[in-house]
Amino acid sequence: MIRQFKQIEANQPRTLTKIKKKHELKQLLTLDHVKTMRDTPLVLGTFQRHARKFYVTQLLGNSLTLRHPYTDSNGRYIKTVVLDFSTFVKDGYVHVRPFKPSKENSYGNTEGFCYALKAKTHKDLYRKLFKHNLL
Repeated sequence: MIRQFKQIEANQPRTLTKIKKKHELKQLLTLDHVKTMRDTPLVLGTFQRHARKFYVTQLLGNSLTLRHPYTDSNGRYIKTVVLDFSTFVKDGYVHVRPFKPSKENSYGNTEGFCYALKAKTHKDLYRKLFKHNLL
């Protein structure tokens, strides 16, 4: 946070703060980062908290939406996926549905197919998402 001082009068300084957008401060997750990650057990709450460092996240029930931190010239996110953790407790599969860009919708439309990825740790899930070129 940057602080600036502006003199109104001789004895009354006023501080002004500048706030940057959160997604500009996010790192870009690469396969090199994934290789050096710890094997943290996969739980929805901890995965969302960890993914916030790299992606724009939105949690609705058991579905977590991950959006790439960069946008194109029209303001649409480059890549977006929806991770469904509803059946993860029973069978250990996370269902992943990618988005395809759309002109009429800024987020895009979901594809007609879904990936079922079996993962036990954050590292496994990220590695499989990169393997299928979803992130």
